[in-house]
Amino acid sequence: MWLYYNFFQPVMRLAEKTWIREEGQPSRAKRRFDKAATPFDRLCATQAISEELAEQLRALREQTNPRQLRQQINKLIDRIAALLVRFPE
Repeated sequence: MWLYYNFFQPVMRLAEKTWIREEGQPSRAKRRFDKAATPFDRLCATQAISEELAEQLRALREQTNPRQLRQQINKLIDRIAALLVRFPE
């Protein structure tokens, strides 16, 4: 699952949160999010890893088919669910 989430699942991070207080109204939060990006893309943008390691991970991402990977994950989840039905507590 780490391949799917880190390479293909974009995430929006909270960039700013401000509280709006209007007289006679309850306070509410206004949230502003940054651009959606995958965790791998965010990691590469920070230069926290070497360029050699980043290239290895890029090659792994390009070799991976996200649709096929998601189908494999769903099959495994179904197998786990079937085990729970077979052996109830």
